[in-house]
Amino acid sequence: MYTLLDYKYIGKSKVAPGVVQQQFRFWVKKNGAEFPLIVSIRYDPVTEKVFTILMEQENRGTLRIL
Repeated sequence: MYTLLDYKYIGKSKVAPGVVQQQFRFWVKKNGAEFPLIVSIRYDPVTEKVFTILMEQENRGTLRIL
């Protein structure tokens, strides 16, 4: 389980026709370790149906899919 410590809204972008992505940087704590996660949410902007939610751990310029 993650504990949310802080977050920042990164931005919104159109990634394909009918698909918008919003990204956030969450600063979390898990098992005593604190680290940033990039959370990407892709959805249809008209219906607001969510297609995917992707969490990636940010590590010194690289991202790891969780």
